[in-house]
Amino acid sequence: MTLSPRSRLLLARHGRTVALSLALLALLALLLSGMSLAVPGTAEVSEERDRETVTTDVRTSATVTADDSLYGSGTTVEDASRYLLSDMPELAIEVRTGAPEGSEVSHELVLVTTASADEEAFWEDRETLIEETHTVGEEPATSSAAVDMRELSESVEETDDRLSNVGSIDLALELRTTYDTGTYTDEQRSSVPLELTADAYWLDGSLSEESEHSEVVTREVEEEPDLLAAAGLALLGLVSGTGAAFAWRHREDAVDVGALTQQVHSRRHAEWISRGQIPMWMSKDYVRLDTLEDVVDVAIDTNQRVVHDTERDLHAVIQGEVVYYYSLSGTWEEVAWPKMDMSGFEGPELDGEWEPASLGGEGWADDLDPEDEASWEDL
Repeated sequence: MTLSPRSRLLLARHGRTVALSLALLALLALLLSGMSLAVPGTAEVSEERDRETVTTDVRTSATVTADDSLYGSGTTVEDASRYLLSDMPELAIEVRTGAPEGSEVSHELVLVTTASADEEAFWEDRETLIEETHTVGEEPATSSAAVDMRELSESVEETDDRLSNVGSIDLALELRTTYDTGTYTDEQRSSVPLELTADAYWLDGSLSEESEHSEVVTREVEEEPDLLAAAGLALLGLVSGTGAAFAWRHREDAVDVGALTQQVHSRRHAEWISRGQIPMWMSKDYVRLDTLEDVVDVAIDTNQRVVHDTERDLHAVIQGEVVYYYSLSGTWEEVAWPKMDMSGFEGPELDGEWEPASLGGEGWADDLDPEDEASWEDL
């Protein structure tokens, strides 16, 4: 992975912190990944128990007794929207309640006659048609009743005559079903208007009801390990660990920060820098600056160019008798005349005494006066 000098410099300055942070993240991610596999989580699950249903169904029917009826004599009409009063004078009502076997069921069916004025009842008569208790076996608990609609019609007419110009008469059927299943005890209530005219009668609605019971139980279950999440955490740990190693290798004390800084400044101020060769023996004053950017500032202020001697990695601006320079290798003298390591050098073996001519050639030191200090300086 190749980073720009600016990125490498930034990483060098903060590499230690970044590496430690990523290492901690990697350790935490791997730890969580292992825990997710070794210690599965738990979840609360709600489920219904002891579910029971109690259904009450009310059916009506009437048998034709008239010989000249639209229906055949003796025909039983069931759940009709209209019953003809003259043809079918008796209404049969059957109440069936289905519940768990062994349940105790009670039916109470009441015929309610109400006199009201301005939508407010001022008189009421209640006649119980069914009041029975059954134990549910293989078949539903069943109760039945019959209502003589001709007799009821005459009674209503008589009551209506008494209340003439006072109020109106309304009829209704009210059903109350109570039950005890052994697990649940409750009741069902329903009411429906019983419409009655001079020619017909009918129930304006339904008395059927259904009740459901259950007990909601919450329990804890052990979840299956989330392999996808564990793999994701493990991958995060590996990536973070790799990043931590990379950042650690590029921390400040592991890289040459000065060289990186020089590269950043060199790229930033490339328009002011030219490559060239700087003579080392110039008789000038030398001013060493702290950074390449300082050298560029001098070039900008004096409208000069910065010369980059790539052989010695030296940047300099020559201004009159002064050389402003920057070098990572040290001072001007250290760059111009680098010290040589001669510790491993072994010269040739010489027989007898050493003579200068053996190094410089014949006669090269004829004029050398060992006692003259100036001669040694010339040499």
